[in-house]
Amino acid sequence: MAKRPLGLGKSSKQKKQKKEGEDGKKKSVEPSPEAGQNQIEITLDENENADDELVQLQGLWKTFLEDKENQLLLNGVVHECDRLLREQANDEKIKLNDVFHSIYAQALAELTVFLAEEDDEEKRYKQMHEFFEAALDRQRLGAEKYPESKVLSLIKSKIILQRIPLQYISQLTVEDENEEKYRLHELLEEAKEAFLHVPGHEQLAYDVMLSFYDLLDIIETFEDKEELEEGLDSDDEEEVVEIELPKKHPLKKIKNQLGDNYKWLESRLVHLFNSLSETKPKQEKKDDSGDELSKQVASTLGQLYLKLAEEPSKTFAELMYDSDDEEQTDKKSLKKAKKLQSEAIPLVQNAIKYLEEARVDDDPQTWVDVAEAIIDLGNLYDYESKEQEESYKKAEDILRKANKAAHGKYQVILDNLVENQ
Repeated sequence: MAKRPLGLGKSSKQKKQKKEGEDGKKKSVEPSPEAGQNQIEITLDENENADDELVQLQGLWKTFLEDKENQLLLNGVVHECDRLLREQANDEKIKLNDVFHSIYAQALAELTVFLAEEDDEEKRYKQMHEFFEAALDRQRLGAEKYPESKVLSLIKSKIILQRIPLQYISQLTVEDENEEKYRLHELLEEAKEAFLHVPGHEQLAYDVMLSFYDLLDIIETFEDKEELEEGLDSDDEEEVVEIELPKKHPLKKIKNQLGDNYKWLESRLVHLFNSLSETKPKQEKKDDSGDELSKQVASTLGQLYLKLAEEPSKTFAELMYDSDDEEQTDKKSLKKAKKLQSEAIPLVQNAIKYLEEARVDDDPQTWVDVAEAIIDLGNLYDYESKEQEESYKKAEDILRKANKAAHGKYQVILDNLVENQ
């Protein structure tokens, strides 16, 4: 990378000094007098031009993504982007592509994470608003210059999904009825519409989907914090305070459509997993990054299917086992239980399928994830049926192997399974 102070770029014509690491791929920034001891080592592909300033910028951005708590690195990215824009204004030969605009937009959005916890919340949210607006403006300008760019569309989705919880939901209470002020449902739909699978940007697509997943969880559990606070103030520990969002609450419409949003997430994750699976044979054996991402996506899918199975599984168990009421044995209740059983079983089977894909030979926790999902499946089968017994036996075998490999770490889980069979 260019020999310059991090993020300042005062002399683009300085001599560039390369330093190869042991793997022959790493080029590092040698500290200049102004930079003090700040030296950054950036990993570049062997076929990349280390003298290309856009390549350097991409390397710096990747370095930040590996150390996202490093504000100095992020400031460096923003300053480099500013410098390249100034140089382009003075030299028409300098060409900036859609990747440049995508990095710049993302970096501006990331600055919101480092805003100080000001005593004046109004000031902090104003700064946050300005950063997000600048990020979306940069994305829009890039999209105008490169209308065919799919990555810039994906970046728009990412920024919106960062903005909704950080700037908007953080200011909401359960009593708010200002839906028109925030238009959060419209914003979420805008983010979904902008989301695209872009070849070569699978990690970015996965990160965006994780943000979407986290956002759905925040919205789904939004009332929980208020319920807890109400419960702590209550003298009656048994009292359950049920809180429902007002009709015009900014999150109400999204919450009413959680099922559809989870289906949207499921379909995109499945598509990404299938795309990664198709490219596996083409990857060089020494590059296992694609396989690692594939396992991460599979793990997320597995956990998502388990989440989707929670409600029907819970109600099924309550109808079948948790009550001595004679009502539990009537035809209507049994029919409802069977319907829930038929809904939950395929979901848990899908969870097992993807958790198996996510299994790592030297990580016993991934084996346990599979075993626990198999136990969930066994719980859904008819009591003492062949399918139930086979599920418990399979889970027990996996847990014994994992427990042995982890030197007794999973003994409690194993004991609970054996004792309850």
